[in-house]
Amino acid sequence: MNLGNDTLNNQQTEVFQKLHQVLFQEKTTFEQLSELLTTERQALEQQNIDDVVKLTAKKQQITQNLEKLSEVRMLLLDHLGLTLPNKQQIKNSHPQLPANSLSLWNEILQCVELCHDKNSINGKIIQASHSSVSRSLQLLKSQSGDLGLTYTAKGQTNSRLSSAGTLKA
Repeated sequence: MNLGNDTLNNQQTEVFQKLHQVLFQEKTTFEQLSELLTTERQALEQQNIDDVVKLTAKKQQITQNLEKLSEVRMLLLDHLGLTLPNKQQIKNSHPQLPANSLSLWNEILQCVELCHDKNSINGKIIQASHSSVSRSLQLLKSQSGDLGLTYTAKGQTNSRLSSAGTLKA
């Protein structure tokens, strides 16, 4: 009579083991992303465009891997009828999850936050670089004798042809 319960328990144990494996893969992949973001920052600071392009392709591949792992994790959790706690809930015990899986999930959440911070910094470096290039381009245009240089309402330079330049003889 207990054969049905034993089979159910064995299946549930297998699903928990698979969940733990997926969580471990997610953690490892997020750690790879974190390292890549550090390398990307260095390439951005050195303005090494070739490396930035290569790293962007790697980042996209890692992101796709994370999406696939997330889908598998969600399917396993759905099969178990569970959800993983968010950052605020993780402080409380979660009796349905094994402690080692809960610990891995906590590490994943911390790594996600670190990756988010690193990615934000890299985005700010890109934005600053873009602004610098735009200012340099505008300066070059103004030094090239473009007499139609004006300013927009936002204080940015705006190059317009003078009305004499648009007249045709």
